[in-house]
Amino acid sequence: MAQSNWYKTSNPGALEQNVYGYEWTVSIADGNPVYSPSFEWPVTEAFTIIMKSNLDGTAATTAAYVEGDVVPSFAGAIQLVDMSSAFDLDDVALAEYVYQLSNGVMPFMRIKIDQNTSPSSAFDVTITVIPHTV
Repeated sequence: MAQSNWYKTSNPGALEQNVYGYEWTVSIADGNPVYSPSFEWPVTEAFTIIMKSNLDGTAATTAAYVEGDVVPSFAGAIQLVDMSSAFDLDDVALAEYVYQLSNGVMPFMRIKIDQNTSPSSAFDVTITVIPHTV
């Protein structure tokens, strides 16, 4: 089951608890695409996406995409970036990708996790989005 919203992460070693990213966790079990909630922050700069899973070596081939739309329903969602090669979690439990603004910015953005094959067993994926500060 997926979290319903993104939650803010902070730097636990800092004197001040500054927010430095947003996390969302989902369990993947049936081979169908999974969509994150819309980003709850304005996308005004490049950001790093980190995808981490608890793979046991038998997971499905999984890819991720950044999608955007002008309406919150994503009825006409367009694929802004195909991160398939960067986010193939078939052999690794951690992947990262830097999203550049030149790839496009839309009022509503989310991450789609697409499975090319069904997993042999359920596994969790945590996505962390870290905006770059200027």
